[in-house]
Amino acid sequence: MMLTPTWIVSTVIVGLLLNVVSGYLKDGLDRMLSILFERWGRASARRSKARAEMVKLLRTDMEFQRSFRIKRLVDAHRAMTSGVGGIVVLVFAFGNTGGVSVTTNIALFYVGMLSAFAAQAYGVACVRKSILLVEAEAPSSPERFLGGLE
Repeated sequence: MMLTPTWIVSTVIVGLLLNVVSGYLKDGLDRMLSILFERWGRASARRSKARAEMVKLLRTDMEFQRSFRIKRLVDAHRAMTSGVGGIVVLVFAFGNTGGVSVTTNIALFYVGMLSAFAAQAYGVACVRKSILLVEAEAPSSPERFLGGLE
């Protein structure tokens, strides 16, 4: 039975203790979270400024744009190659060939999962950086869009 006097008294005592402790922790948590969000906001502003500068540089410097485009292609190739490699390891792990022990099979499965996940994350990063090229090539004015065809 849960409604014994011992259970009721211990529940009330624990509730009071949690209430007192939470009063002391609240101020510290508020301070910590405000510092965290302030830093996050400053870092976000820095990233936004750096991104705008990168787009500006890509719009003005064609040689930099060319090298940036080549780097993005190399990154995309690496991401695809890593993803295919991870899938091959996963298929090999699921194949469970005769001479491979169960422990080795489990290890291969985890290696394949990790490499496929890493390739996926790398691919997402490549796509995010490639979006800068799209922004740099986007027309900023009607004159640039029309290309002087008026």
